[in-house]
Amino acid sequence: MSGTITIARERPDQPDVVRLIEALDAHAIALYPPESNHLLDIAALCDPAVSFLVVRAGEDAIGCGALLRDPHGWGEIKRMYLRPDARRRGIGKRLDRMRIRFQAWGRIPAAT
Repeated sequence: MSGTITIARERPDQPDVVRLIEALDAHAIALYPPESNHLLDIAALCDPAVSFLVVRAGEDAIGCGALLRDPHGWGEIKRMYLRPDARRRGIGKRLDRMRIRFQAWGRIPAAT
């Protein structure tokens, strides 16, 4: 993993991002029973109600996170994932700060 770390809104249906989502699915399925997994598929992640963020190290997709807005305007964090080799470097905190910025812009209200 090398290159400048960036976090930006991108489409989730890009091949390198799909691989991240597949890795997250495998991880979640291994940890939790089916009734506890509420995984959004690629089509659902492309919905306009979803803000999908991709973390890149240079051109390499290393993480992602999605924010799902419900009809009442509340937001739910979905699809937070960093590749294992990208963890423990503060990148997850940066991704969370980006989520907070979306709240501050009024796109997703913060839960109280």
